Amino acid sequence: MAGTISVSSTIAVTLSNSIDNPLTVTDTGTIDITSGIALNLLSPLVWTIDNSGLLQTSGAYVDALKLGAGGSIGNETGGRIVGGAYGAVILGGAGSLTNAGLVQSQGTSGSAITFSAGGVVTNIAGGTISGGHGVEIGSHAGTVTNSGLVNGNSAAV
Repeated sequence: MAGTISVSSTIAVTLSNSIDNPLTVTDTGTIDITSGIALNLLSPLVWTIDNSGLLQTSGAYVDALKLGAGGSIGNETGGRIVGGAYGAVILGGAGSLTNAGLVQSQGTSGSAITFSAGGVVTNIAGGTISGGHGVEIGSHAGTVTNSGLVNGNSAAV
């Protein structure tokens, strides 16, 4: 099965059921909140998400999108992942993110993209990744391929 978010929400969304994986956020899908994690995809599932909508939180020290056990994010043209401190965070396992839209941290010390267990970031032409740090990859190997814009207050990568 698969899950789809195609409506607007001002309430955080947390998913943990395999019936929702893979998950699609359509161009009409919006999760725009002021505190908490906008879209929290819990472990032990390794999630796959395709985003064409808006995942946004303006609260300090919070994430727009969090995958708890590794996984894959596709952020399409027009897709926006904007966090108060962190944009997209992948924990617990390797991750991949392909970006053609915007992934952003609004904070000066957070990261647009954070992988705790390594992974691959591909930013295609027209994609923008920006934040305190553009891309932060933890203690495992990582690769960043960039044809768009990656920048950061402290460091791009």
